Amino acid sequence: MVRGALQDELNAFFATLEDKNDHLERRVTDSAYCQARLKHNPSVYQAINQHICDIFYAEADVNRWHGKRLLAVDGSVMDLPDHPELWGAYGAVNSSSLHPSARLSTLYDPLNQLTVDLQIASCCIGERELARRHLSFAQPGDLVLYLSFVTIVCKVMKNRRSG
Repeated sequence: MVRGALQDELNAFFATLEDKNDHLERRVTDSAYCQARLKHNPSVYQAINQHICDIFYAEADVNRWHGKRLLAVDGSVMDLPDHPELWGAYGAVNSSSLHPSARLSTLYDPLNQLTVDLQIASCCIGERELARRHLSFAQPGDLVLYLSFVTIVCKVMKNRRSG
């Protein structure tokens, strides 16, 4: 069952229709809803996000760190619903996985709380490749932090201090 604001709107819509029509019956199944969502073109959402970012950086009072736009790259792996099309599109982290998984990478502006870019790909695509794709959204003078690299450097420094 879909949860959240969209489901609430659908429930209210059908309740209104059902009040006006005694013979009306809801026929949107969970499966039909999921199949319809699979047909959405992700590039539409990317274009909308890019438009929002363009307007924000052109018109807002942008927070900067020492005059630079601060961006952070971080990645993760997300389990997906067990659906044949998702297995085909994304695969799994390993051969014993019970669900398909997608690799995510986000280019985030933490000072302005804005996602500049989000990459979603098959698990066979590496973190470095997804991070490289973010560079087309960076501008000259940006300071880009790669959080996995920062974590490694911090661990090395901690080990040097304690060793």
